[in-house]
Order: sequence, then C-alpha cells, then structure tokens
Amino acid sequence: MAIVLSAPLIKEAILSADASGEATVVARQATEAENILRNEMFARTSRVINDDVAGEIRLEQDYNVRKLRRKEAFLTLNKVVGIQDERGAELFRYAITADGERVSAGMKEDEFNKAWGRLPGSIITEIMDVVYEANPDWNPNKGE
Repeated sequence: MAIVLSAPLIKEAILSADASGEATVVARQATEAENILRNEMFARTSRVINDDVAGEIRLEQDYNVRKLRRKEAFLTLNKVVGIQDERGAELFRYAITADGERVSAGMKEDEFNKAWGRLPGSIITEIMDVVYEANPDWNPNKGE
C-alpha cells in the first residue's frame, strides 16, 4: 500500500496585544526542505589549528538565536494579519500557492527581515509561540 502524505499541522492564534482580535498569526509544520534551510544556520563553522605543541586552536560558529527565530518564522508562517505600519499598511504580506498561504511567497526574505525587525519583543514571542506549537521539535523550551 502506498504512503499518502498528510497535510502539515497548522496552528493559529490571535495576538493578545490586539484588543480587537484582528491580529492573527497562522503557522504550519515545516517540511523537510524547510528543516534543511533552517539547519543551514548551523552549517557555517570554521576551525583553525596551529599546532606547535598545542598552539592556537580555534572553533568559530555563527549562531544568533534572534536570526534563527526570524528564519523559523519566515519558513513556516502562512500569514500574519492585523499588524500595520504607521500608514495603516499590513506589515506582512502573504500569497496563495499550490500548497496554501505562505508569507515566504508574498515577501522576499529581506523584506520579511525588515518587517520583523520593526516588531516589539512581546509580539515576536507570541508569533514564535505559534511557530513552535506547529514545530515543537524547534522549540528551545520544549524540555521545560
């Protein structure tokens, strides 16, 4: 019997900072392709070994937890509505693809990064709660 792939897990929440209840976040479970893109954040490592009886040994790795969260959100957000800039325009855009709604289809990653950078930490935390609910293996607090 053939294996039939199921639809990804989708989670939705209304942001508590919006008293009107219009600010909504929808995130979905990451595909393996998106997991690979996420893991590229950990792939850049350089090692320097200069041994004249254990001389300079150095291991360097780029790791920025805030950039990681931003990448996780970009990869898995279906849509974010009700967060507007000072002119009343939606901060995040999404497009409908063959696989459903995707923020990554509605915005280039650098546009998303600029929009994300304007958010206060409390909103980022709420958005990431939804992302981690859909992707529990990504949640850095899953053991708590």
